[in-house]
Amino acid sequence: GSTTTRSSPVSVSAPVRFVALSAGWSHTCAIATDGTVYCWGANQNGQLGNGTRADARTPTMVSSQLKFTAVSAGNTHTCAVSEIGEAYCWGRNTFGQLGTGGTADQNVPTKVETTVRFASVTVGGVHSCGRTRGGQGWCWGRNIYGQLGDGTKSDRDVPTRVIGGGVFTAINATGAHTCATSNDGDTSCWGFNVEGQLGDGTRNHHERPTRVIFQGR
Repeated sequence: GSTTTRSSPVSVSAPVRFVALSAGWSHTCAIATDGTVYCWGANQNGQLGNGTRADARTPTMVSSQLKFTAVSAGNTHTCAVSEIGEAYCWGRNTFGQLGTGGTADQNVPTKVETTVRFASVTVGGVHSCGRTRGGQGWCWGRNIYGQLGDGTKSDRDVPTRVIGGGVFTAINATGAHTCATSNDGDTSCWGFNVEGQLGDGTRNHHERPTRVIFQGR
């Protein structure tokens, strides 16, 4: 309910209980026990999904009748997965990171243009990725460093499949790169790599999943 910086945990002022939480750059979203989503914080691009662009100091319900099972908050956009596996995104959309087939910002949940059903979704700086129930990786949005993993550097405003045929158990998008764990235990990363964040022993950007090299293995 305030904008005071805190150096120790304080309770969020919410009328509901939460089962999942995701913290973005300057906003936070959470799933309540009944499957509704609440968001709070900065909202200049509609990333709170409540139909406005006004910041919120306490949790506000996302404008949707849907129930969600997963949510991820990024820099200025948010994505979530509905009970039937459809992905919805809202907020800034300059590079197609909402996956709606265009680049218009949205201040309410808007369905991602795909027939693919997702088990989870993860949001980076200006790109998004989802993992299907079968373990396929799909990404959309900004791709200047290859963070979509489709073998190109072309932005995508609808989901494009991560190449390589990997079956993933988890995917995590952040900043301008993405990493995933496969069902055989290997970890692969792709995208921005100036600081060596892809873990392949180089500082080269990669446009497709590249296996992380673990010392001693």
